Amino acid sequence: MEAGLMRLYVTMFVLVLWAVPACAESAESYFLSGDYVWDTCNATDTESQAHCQGVIMGLIDGLEFDARICKPISTNAQQARDVVLDHMQDNPKTRHFPAVELTLLALNAAWPCP
Repeated sequence: MEAGLMRLYVTMFVLVLWAVPACAESAESYFLSGDYVWDTCNATDTESQAHCQGVIMGLIDGLEFDARICKPISTNAQQARDVVLDHMQDNPKTRHFPAVELTLLALNAAWPCP
């Protein structure tokens, strides 16, 4: 029984060591950069435009859920998209930052919380 338990612990330890670098590597690749959003939103095809709108709306929904932004209730999706893209256009040196960070900065600059 003890040998079987030891084998289980060693197997689990090896699996954890094997998985940690893979998780660390893949987690960073899942963040959307401002460059990705900028390129997608500036593409001219309908699919990219729809994807752009969906990405920005998703980022905003997440930030609203976390109560980190105070955009007016009357703001529509196009206005919010324009605020985010205007910020990216005015700050090209930061476009490589995570898209969620740029979205937060843009919306807080446009509509600061009281």
